[in-house]
Amino acid sequence: MTRRFLPILICAFLAMSGCGNAPSDVSTEAPAVDSGATEATSLEVSSAEADSVVSEETGLFPIDEWEEKWESKYGKDDFSKEKFDRSQYEEDVVKSKVDAAVSNSSSLVEEIKEIENVAHSYTSYHNEDLGQQDMNALSFAELYTWEYEMNGLLDRISEEADPDKKDSIEIEQNKWIDDFDRCFEAFQWDDGSWASMINSQIQARFNKNRCIVLAKKLAEIRGERFELPERFFKDNSYVSEDAALDISSGMENGSISITYAPRDKNKIELLAYDPLINENTISFETGFVFEFGTDGEKNEGGTTVAGKIIYGWDGAVLSITESDNKDLPAGTEISFPKAM
Repeated sequence: MTRRFLPILICAFLAMSGCGNAPSDVSTEAPAVDSGATEATSLEVSSAEADSVVSEETGLFPIDEWEEKWESKYGKDDFSKEKFDRSQYEEDVVKSKVDAAVSNSSSLVEEIKEIENVAHSYTSYHNEDLGQQDMNALSFAELYTWEYEMNGLLDRISEEADPDKKDSIEIEQNKWIDDFDRCFEAFQWDDGSWASMINSQIQARFNKNRCIVLAKKLAEIRGERFELPERFFKDNSYVSEDAALDISSGMENGSISITYAPRDKNKIELLAYDPLINENTISFETGFVFEFGTDGEKNEGGTTVAGKIIYGWDGAVLSITESDNKDLPAGTEISFPKAM
């Protein structure tokens, strides 16, 4: 089924202005986000607090201020000024760039940064005159980058880990593949001229995050220090045995799209304006609720849904505090233990 917010994703790709695409800045200093140990943040935010730089009560920032903070910390995406050369986006060329990045890195922290640079060299290309085929080539190249990196990390883990560690990571990887398939099925685009490009971007995002986790595991085997980077609040997906959750850009600046996709039930999409954000919490309220099912799209006009999302590398929790929606009633709390 086709998701409603395709136009904004197209604009985001062409404009390349979203700060969430900046390198993740894998650090040897910053601690990993532990959402499971994070105390739930109060949602009692007055309109005056929402307009302030930060609410002292909640520690949450308006979305534009949080994005500015992220940008000042991790940098802003720049655009490639190189002339487009389609031969540089072929699969064998991508593989050679990945191999070179791995060979030239002295640590796994450095390696992930170099692989991010390879991927960024494709995603930063900006040319409104590109045809659909070339736009697809760009997205495929990003996907190939992280696929090759993942395969390389798994090969090295297989060679360097002891038998028990090797077996446990193999079991975990097989489970991750199952989660990947279920999560991708929930959020993929089924039709439209942009579907191939956007689906490649979704898969590349999943693979990138898995590479970061695998790099940490390999670092532990080698005795290297490697801390998981801070996760950006958007362009994140989470999965449980029964459902999947996605947080992405909304239709306009200052908005986010929250999609809840329970297994074998209608998918619910919330378009939330002016959410409050910090490094592990999103507080939102919306009157824009859409349901997608076998009968097509249904707009639940006049419906109010408010809640929060606690998010991190160890999963996410969606809590609903106010709701007129029968499928997401007030008091609902849904855990998604796997971050994609």
